[in-house]
Amino acid sequence: MSSKVIKIGSVIACIIVILVCSAYYTGHISTAVYNIRSRYPAMEVEDCSARITDTTPEGYYVNYYGDVEDFSEMEVVEVTLLLSNHTNNTASIRDFWTYYNDAEGYHLYEMEEDTENLAVSNYENRKIIPPGEQASLKEYVLVPRGMHEIMVKTDNMESFTITF
Repeated sequence: MSSKVIKIGSVIACIIVILVCSAYYTGHISTAVYNIRSRYPAMEVEDCSARITDTTPEGYYVNYYGDVEDFSEMEVVEVTLLLSNHTNNTASIRDFWTYYNDAEGYHLYEMEEDTENLAVSNYENRKIIPPGEQASLKEYVLVPRGMHEIMVKTDNMESFTITF
């Protein structure tokens, strides 16, 4: 009789351990998915415009990686993206990424803002978009002189072409 009680007890203990582990695992996975979705909510580009600027914007620089041979043969294009937050969570413009290429698919350099001398560190790109609202994002891209079209790919795999 005692061996039968031990067997039943061990089966019940195994079932309890399995239930506790599956509940923990399910909770852990749902929390991880929630954290990913709430930290990087999907924003969509509603509108986009681009124009060639006369001068390099103040406070911006090029993080040079070696592809460009002569920066004097380059122009600066100001790209303005109108972003919409279609989620029920707030979204930060800082979490939105874009990649710029020319017509042949070569990467174009995005100018970066020098945040060391700002009174409020990188304030413009800390914009928070409330649920259902829109905000604009300005980026500066180096293009070869005479180029009038760039291809844009966003972090949510949306692709389109801008003509300026």
